[in-house]
Amino acid sequence: MSHGGRGDRAGAGLLVLVSLAVIALTTLRANPSQLDRVAETAWTCLVCGDAGTTDVLLNLLLFAPLGVGLRWRGWSGGRAVLAICLLTLAIEGTQAFALAGRDATISDVLANSLGGAIGWWGWPRLVGWSRSRGRRGAAGRGGDCGGEHPRLARHGVGTASGRFAGAAMGGPTAAPVGAGTTPSPARCSGWRSTGSMSPTTRYRALPT
Repeated sequence: MSHGGRGDRAGAGLLVLVSLAVIALTTLRANPSQLDRVAETAWTCLVCGDAGTTDVLLNLLLFAPLGVGLRWRGWSGGRAVLAICLLTLAIEGTQAFALAGRDATISDVLANSLGGAIGWWGWPRLVGWSRSRGRRGAAGRGGDCGGEHPRLARHGVGTASGRFAGAAMGGPTAAPVGAGTTPSPARCSGWRSTGSMSPTTRYRALPT
């Protein structure tokens, strides 16, 4: 993930600011209706109450975008996780002493920090995996210049045997773009015409 350009850095800064705003709106509001539940919740719990698993998952999702933004800004993993952990401690302290109906637990600290770490570590790998799949898909469709289109190759068009057979029968032939040339965008399907028919017309004329 590039973070050198001014536009990239601005986008990363915007993502960080939006993430912080969403975190603040989500975590720094009093909830008096939950006073009884909070009184029964120990700060040492890891999966708290009936909705504990859901709370953990939501905390992971809440802080993951912040980890992505800090990675985009060029922060190291240790620096990003430390910053998120300190932010979480500040939030939990505020919830414990200033916000009625909000419970401060070690579960929140761990889930928030882990969510940020997952965002920092996982996002560039997800992007790389997605781009790799896109490149493999394009190559499989014969999208790269100089490649053989699988349907054309199946009928021998563009291969050596196909060219010789076409010449022997007096029909049109097709050949791959030669090495050392720079094909134009119009020829970037990987094929050029050597007969009277265009590559598109010849392709459509092939039996299925």
